[in-house]
Amino acid sequence: MRKINQKILLVAIVISVLALGLLWIYFNQSRETLKKRAEAMKLSEVKVAILYGVVIDKMRSIDDINTILKELRADLLFLGYFRWRGMATVERQTDVYGLLKKYIQQIKEENPNLIFVGGLAAQELNRIEYDPYHKRMIPEEEVWQMALNPQKYGFNMTGIEFHKNYWRVPEDENYIFPDILNPKFQDLILSFAKAQIDAGVDALWLDGLFWQAEVFYRLAGGREHKAIGEALKAAEKIVLKIKEYAESKGRKIWIGSDAQIDLPYRMPKLDFVTVSPSVAEIREKRLDEDRWTRMISKIKEKYGEIPIFALIEWSYPAAPFARDIPLGVFSQQLNKEEQRELIRSLDEFFKEKGIIFIYPVHGGFIGRDAVKLAFSKYYKYDALAPEFQTYEQIKELVKK
Repeated sequence: MRKINQKILLVAIVISVLALGLLWIYFNQSRETLKKRAEAMKLSEVKVAILYGVVIDKMRSIDDINTILKELRADLLFLGYFRWRGMATVERQTDVYGLLKKYIQQIKEENPNLIFVGGLAAQELNRIEYDPYHKRMIPEEEVWQMALNPQKYGFNMTGIEFHKNYWRVPEDENYIFPDILNPKFQDLILSFAKAQIDAGVDALWLDGLFWQAEVFYRLAGGREHKAIGEALKAAEKIVLKIKEYAESKGRKIWIGSDAQIDLPYRMPKLDFVTVSPSVAEIREKRLDEDRWTRMISKIKEKYGEIPIFALIEWSYPAAPFARDIPLGVFSQQLNKEEQRELIRSLDEFFKEKGIIFIYPVHGGFIGRDAVKLAFSKYYKYDALAPEFQTYEQIKELVKK
């Protein structure tokens, strides 16, 4: 009996050792896989970037999206998800981040080295908000507690006066401008970021991260003011908190925003910045060489040697009409051939300047008064839509 027990004990020990060995191999391989993936994804090595906003809008199947990514040999997908106006309602009613996670996983299966960039608006909140990380609805009175009141910082403008001044059209009144210095808002924007990180995004673009500092600079009459520096420090704190959360999950996250070069202050450290041709440059189909030379020089001075991405921008709250936004002018005032020609010239110009052009494949608001709509019904740009037909031109350019 004693010998039998010894044999059983020996077998149990052997099985335990084998099990531990298999677990070690599994987790070690997982770490190696993650390490190789991290090494493979470097912003500085991106050659082809495309705008595809957003992947869960149901305009195409995930298989069709993957086909586009492969055809265009995309290294980076910009704004695969973008949290902005109206998304609070959608996120309350549907499992947005569960679907986003599924889509990102399917995209990564076919394009393992792709950098998936999500985004969120840092300069406005819905009147009734939703915290997607804690899955909590935030009533209007609580949102108003996070609203910006310039008078609090020594400016001659109350919170209500400020909102009335910046609401441009009736629809704007459904949204509230938050105070980036408010701790509750900082926690909320971190929740927005956490939800996307948990869904699998590799990078985040924070739209309007420096908007409040810009507002304060204008209210100060273009002079230095303590509140401007405080707003920039708050922006920096948000960036660091997002990175800390990603690291706590064993992830690395790149964070970028639109390049702010006019404020006479030290800017928060970013991993990348975005720039855009102006409305006039799009309309005239010609970039101002001197302006871009100065801009690039200022970006390097403010942010260091980081990747610069250029896209044909749009704006939701501040520019309701097509004539006021670059993508609106591009899609509405240029015909198909002019759009193709401009894409070619922009690509050549940006390559010469060391800037990565984000090709306009899908997404981006084209103006509330737009007449040429993608597939006759969508107020967003689409390179494959019969109204625009620029996809084949983009395919030719990526082959180079």
